[in-house]
Amino acid sequence: MLLCAIPYHFPNRPFWLQIKNNKMKKRDLNTRATKMFSLSLLVVLVFFVTTFSVFGQVRVPFTQRTSPLAGGKKIYSIKGDFAMVGNTNLSLWSYDPDENNSNNYMAYVDVDGDSKTLNSSSATLAFSTENGAIPECSNIVFAGLYWTGRAHDGSSSPNTFTVTKGGVTKNYDKRVVSLKGPGATNYQTITANADDIYYPTNSDGYMYSAYAEVTEYVRQHGVGDYFVADMALREGDGGSTGYYGGWGMIVVYENTKMKWRDVTVFDGHAYVQGSTTISHTLDVSGFNTVQSGDVNMKLGLMAGEGDRSISGDYFDIRNHNNTSWVRLSHGGNSTDNFFNSSVYTGGNSRNPSLTNNTGLDIAMFDIPNADNAVIKNNQTSTSFRYGSTQDTYIIFCMAMAVDAYIPEAEVETGVKLISNPSTEGYVVPGENITIGVDIRNKGTEAIHDALVTIPIPFNVNYVSHSAAHGVVNLQNDTLYWNIDDLLVLPGDPDEILASLSITLQVRTDCHIFINPCTRFLELNGSVSGTGATSFTSFSGVGFVHYVNEGPCIGIPVFGVQKIPIDADLFLANNCGSTVAVSSVTICSGAGTSQQEVINEAHLPANSSFYTVTDIQGVDPIVGDLPVPGIFYVFPPGIDDCWFEIELIADDGQGPQATGSLSSIIEEGCSVSDIPAAVTSVSALETMGVAISDEDTEDVNLVVTSSDSGATGPCPIVVSRTYTISDECGNSLELVQTITIRDNTAPTFTAPADVTIYTDADCNYDVDVAFTGERKCHRAFLLYTTDPGR
Repeated sequence: MLLCAIPYHFPNRPFWLQIKNNKMKKRDLNTRATKMFSLSLLVVLVFFVTTFSVFGQVRVPFTQRTSPLAGGKKIYSIKGDFAMVGNTNLSLWSYDPDENNSNNYMAYVDVDGDSKTLNSSSATLAFSTENGAIPECSNIVFAGLYWTGRAHDGSSSPNTFTVTKGGVTKNYDKRVVSLKGPGATNYQTITANADDIYYPTNSDGYMYSAYAEVTEYVRQHGVGDYFVADMALREGDGGSTGYYGGWGMIVVYENTKMKWRDVTVFDGHAYVQGSTTISHTLDVSGFNTVQSGDVNMKLGLMAGEGDRSISGDYFDIRNHNNTSWVRLSHGGNSTDNFFNSSVYTGGNSRNPSLTNNTGLDIAMFDIPNADNAVIKNNQTSTSFRYGSTQDTYIIFCMAMAVDAYIPEAEVETGVKLISNPSTEGYVVPGENITIGVDIRNKGTEAIHDALVTIPIPFNVNYVSHSAAHGVVNLQNDTLYWNIDDLLVLPGDPDEILASLSITLQVRTDCHIFINPCTRFLELNGSVSGTGATSFTSFSGVGFVHYVNEGPCIGIPVFGVQKIPIDADLFLANNCGSTVAVSSVTICSGAGTSQQEVINEAHLPANSSFYTVTDIQGVDPIVGDLPVPGIFYVFPPGIDDCWFEIELIADDGQGPQATGSLSSIIEEGCSVSDIPAAVTSVSALETMGVAISDEDTEDVNLVVTSSDSGATGPCPIVVSRTYTISDECGNSLELVQTITIRDNTAPTFTAPADVTIYTDADCNYDVDVAFTGERKCHRAFLLYTTDPGR
């Protein structure tokens, strides 16, 4: 604790200042002294005290962590919960459950049995069995990996450094760790972006924190033991602050058997300086607690450099009356020493499982809420406060889950028809598949303004849909099914209130299926609406489907429904052995947005763009892409397969043609006999012309036409102008002459023989009737001869 006493003094007279070090570590004041200063140093003293007071600041503001894989949600309204696990990768050389890491020799923890790693630890990810939920039937909505440490005690702390131990040399990077999940035989490198989260090199005690999303990885590996290895840490004595290091992972998951909860995750970086009275608040809003009964609330926290023997650090929540702060604690700490190097995560297994984690705090616990004193029914916001009077620490992650009320609309998807029954269970490129979507109301009130949103997967084309109820619109590769007020409260919660069928066709693009990691048709969507009685709005509630194997048979499961795509035969017959490169022409400017390229090239949503294929330790491109250029596009959560995309600048040249369109002569009598214009380049090329474009494939060239001269008597001569336009609007015109005329001679029926009687002079009168027909019903001349005359 820093004590400053400044008595009243007179000009040009000395004054005294006492600075007392109460053996609080994290302070560089190691002496106790009383000194005399002249008045001329007063300004320097005031400046020192002022700058010190801002040491307890938030370096990276706390914001709600969102994920593109979860639609950018800030509040996860789910039937489910969150889990938090983690462990330390540094420990005391001589372990003591009550000893601090300051001024002590710290050694690597290394438990994975892998000689190639220098530090490692593990923790077991487990999900709730609430209401009979089967953890393996849970859907992982979001997973984030965090890690933190301190590796230097000198004048600076570089983000990269080299460590050698036991003949193994490692080039460590604070932004890089290795992760190995259940069933994995090898580690996967995980890299944090440069701005996720904070890496001080010459301030804030050199304590860093990092984040990377690992949703796809955890979806792949599920529950079980996770190892994190080779954090950028250093063995040795870290001085009065000490070395520390460890990791934590938060997983938001959903299960149809669990209660409704609103879950949110915050992260940032606050350097909380000890021996001050500074505190910080964190406001949370947007959730909806249950309408009646007890409100249960769970909190999760990750922090660094809290010590077991130094008190004064705290974490509070505001009571619902907004009249006071409620100080919090859990089974591994106390209210006046909240951050105390404890890992308290629900009793899951860890290796090592230590009481003293020497600088790492991970906590997941329920907030006491007897009689709903802290948080009440129908509450939509709350506030937290953290601070310290002695101990210095950093806090970088917080999660919260609260019992919530959501009007319950259930949308179920299922594959109702595959066009070729012989391929049941999978589809092939070019094949049609029909998806059925049913919606039920399983809640306690009717639902107004119901809207079902269904993204069309990138590797299929939309063909058609059929809906007996509601209105369906297709916009930007997304189907919007507006059911409006059809979701009444039925007598049977299993009654299907509305159904939709969607027919899709698997695309036939080499550049898509040459990539083995995208050979699945992934079906998903969400529903939103408003409760008719409670007026509670909800959005982003996911679809359910049923599986036909494993422990989840017959259980509705949240999440993506995956249908395999067997593309081997298609690739062998159509794509050769070379890697397909997709070209995208950019029509204007020197750059283009990543989303435009994703849309044009039919790539997975939320993909990342790089200029290299080895992306370990490489940040993705941020912002617009330069044109021209070649880029490697990685689907979200994947680092070992990619799409190669070439961006081509528009050359300003329209399509080119060789030859000319052949004239057409058609039998006919009127303008209705003019043949219809063709609408594709392939059809034009059957008329004697070859068409090409440097920037646009033939299938993407747009063909339009206009006719002139299509009037007048037979023959009708039409001048047809075809305009062939590329994707940038550059065009070519081709003219074709079409003649409509009557080429068929009239037909007659010969009259019957006639007997003629003449007078003496051989004169006679006779009437002969002829019948005839002409195709165009126009007048014609009839000539006869009388050869017998």
